Amino acid sequence: MNSSVELSALKSRVTRWIALPSLLILLPNYLALAAITTCPANFVSDEFASTDYSNLGSTASPPILGVNQLLNGLRSESYTIASNSLVTTGSLDAGGSNFYRPKTLAGNLQSFEFFQDFTNKGSSRAVSYTFKNSFTNESQALTNVSLSIYDIDVNYLGTGTGNGGTTAGTRYFEFSDQVTITGFTSAGASVTPTLTYRGTGITTTAPYRQTTTTGSVLCSTDSVDERCKVSVAFNQPIVRVDVSYGNNPNLEYYDNTTGTVGNPGDQLINIVFDGYCYLPQPRLTYTKALSSSRKTNTDQFTVQIKDNADNSVVTNGISSVTTSGSGNTVTTGTGTTGTFKVNPAKTYTLTEAVSGTTNLVDYTALYACRRSDGTTVTTLDPKKSKAYVRR
Repeated sequence: MNSSVELSALKSRVTRWIALPSLLILLPNYLALAAITTCPANFVSDEFASTDYSNLGSTASPPILGVNQLLNGLRSESYTIASNSLVTTGSLDAGGSNFYRPKTLAGNLQSFEFFQDFTNKGSSRAVSYTFKNSFTNESQALTNVSLSIYDIDVNYLGTGTGNGGTTAGTRYFEFSDQVTITGFTSAGASVTPTLTYRGTGITTTAPYRQTTTTGSVLCSTDSVDERCKVSVAFNQPIVRVDVSYGNNPNLEYYDNTTGTVGNPGDQLINIVFDGYCYLPQPRLTYTKALSSSRKTNTDQFTVQIKDNADNSVVTNGISSVTTSGSGNTVTTGTGTTGTFKVNPAKTYTLTEAVSGTTNLVDYTALYACRRSDGTTVTTLDPKKSKAYVRR
């Protein structure tokens, strides 16, 4: 193409108590931590940690994507595993950029850099994020998922003269980034997110792109320039997010590197997961209580939680499992397993053993389960069932 086509710069905790005159079991329900994203009551608010971008992204070209990676998040509650996949519609330039990699933007903002070189304006590529439960390996719905796309820009080159395959008077662009974001429910239904922010020159509906068709809007690589940003949020729980990336099909393109008409040049966007919500891993606390005085003041009791899979005692090493005290008093901090995170796909047995010369025949066992607000969840009869299953 001749010189008339010029290159522009590139661009709360709720707890369940099983309270009994004889025994007290505490089943913490869910622990809500300080919010990053606003979440429903008792949900955890979280976002991707820098290691999550590294584990799911790839420094290789073509990318070697992360599969079944446990999300570390910024909290200690995550049991969600995530996977990436790429689907190409059309084709990529064999010698062009083909990256999906972790990238740190201005202000130490972590992102996925999606760097592509399409062969024509009809080609596109979608990156999918799927979420599963690490305990059950089934789809894990995340609530209030929000994400931002940065560097949605457009690079205008100039008008064609009729030489070099160009059409005289036609405006040519190196690229014009175009993005569509779609979520999917556990039933497979697609969900369109709500637009929560857009740069002033970006379209108000998907596909998101700069509206100009006569000039450039260029944002510096690795910047967080809000002129080239969109943010969206999902108002339904989703198990998958797709980000589809390509070019505005209504424009004409020219690749400055190869001198090819109809072929866009290298282009990139940055994908950032701003936040999401989920119910944290359930907990179990098993605690001893006495409704009447001990037979003798030396009587003490030991409580344990066993994993039914191998009959192992998951409360080994906890020094407070044996009571102390006299009369009907259990000294605070004793006779309890403390808070234990349970695997909701497993079953557990709650056991009580005597300490010293205590005889359990002298006592009547009663189990009760309560939330931290005091409301009863269920009553367990130790004579009929010694296993408690939390799903």
